[in-house]
Amino acid sequence: SLKSNKVNIILLFFIVAIVFVTLFSYTTSPLYDNYGDTFDSLIFQIIGKYWSEGKLPYADLWDMKGPFIFFIDCLGYGLTGNRYGIYIIEIICLSITLFYIYRTLILYLNRRNSFLFSLLSLTGLSYIYEGGNLTEEYLLPFMAASFFLVVKWLKNIEECSDENIRHEAWYSVVYGLTIGISFLSRLTNALPIFSAFFVIVCILIKKAEYKNLLYNI
Repeated sequence: SLKSNKVNIILLFFIVAIVFVTLFSYTTSPLYDNYGDTFDSLIFQIIGKYWSEGKLPYADLWDMKGPFIFFIDCLGYGLTGNRYGIYIIEIICLSITLFYIYRTLILYLNRRNSFLFSLLSLTGLSYIYEGGNLTEEYLLPFMAASFFLVVKWLKNIEECSDENIRHEAWYSVVYGLTIGISFLSRLTNALPIFSAFFVIVCILIKKAEYKNLLYNI
């Protein structure tokens, strides 16, 4: 059934995420004791750890990054008392990211190819991962979900020949969360979704869907 297939895909991606994070997130993975020269992740962990113990970011400990990354590390240390809590959060985030990449690809490809290309996306991620626990990593699930909704909407327009151009307002809630999290970490991370939303605005204006545009704003 469709529901059981979805569960199986989620479980597969969860297993893949465990393997990937274990191998590549050397600042949080239980495989490694030597963190190398990854300075940022260690700073985030220090601030997150002490935040979980009652110290305040920017008052008792300081770094120039936004509070979202410190909150993630605080949550991780609150879960397990050590960096392995962050490791668990990374696995969950990557699982969700892969699932939404797959859902985007399956709009145009068959299941097998969608799954394979979802896994292929990890080759690029492994190259820029830099030991894990960086700001971009925790934005990926929101970005992947946002672009799934964008592509789904564009495909619907393509198939319906502009008959149903209405853009669901709750999609924009997801875009807003993505932008908000970027604002609380690094705003430039949101440039792709800003670009996508600009395209959506242009299409809605061209089709005189002003009421729908207002709902989305």
